[in-house]
Amino acid sequence: MLPLHLSSLFSLFCLLNTLTMSVFGNRLVAVLAELGQRGGILKFVGKLALLWGGIRGALSLTDRLILFLRISERNLFQRIMGFSFMVLVLWSPVVIPLLPTLVQSWTISASTGIVGDACIIGLYVSIMILVMLWGKRIRGYENPVEQYGMNLASSS
Repeated sequence: MLPLHLSSLFSLFCLLNTLTMSVFGNRLVAVLAELGQRGGILKFVGKLALLWGGIRGALSLTDRLILFLRISERNLFQRIMGFSFMVLVLWSPVVIPLLPTLVQSWTISASTGIVGDACIIGLYVSIMILVMLWGKRIRGYENPVEQYGMNLASSS
């Protein structure tokens, strides 16, 4: 069994993102979202397509913000604030569609269940994606996962 590396998952995500950022990718998301209006399992597929499109857009925006704002030239406080706001940008495609359900469960003091779990997982993935981008764009690391000591494979 092959070891699972965060850097390889991130590279695969970036490759898929690059391949689908074309007009074809935008059209594919639109077609899948339209199919989601029919109901059944296609509704789930449509929601996943919209989520994928939102994540692609947020990733592209974050990558452009890193370059445009020249964060590598900023002081520590501005870098921390930039990182925090970019995590929110990356997390927004996950949390915004789930926000009405979260607010409703909070108002009636009910458990958030799978919606809360999805938000937490989305936040974790957003942070990990931004750590990868940050390591490549700001720090200039070739493999930021190994540089930050977050390699999941055992070293022995």
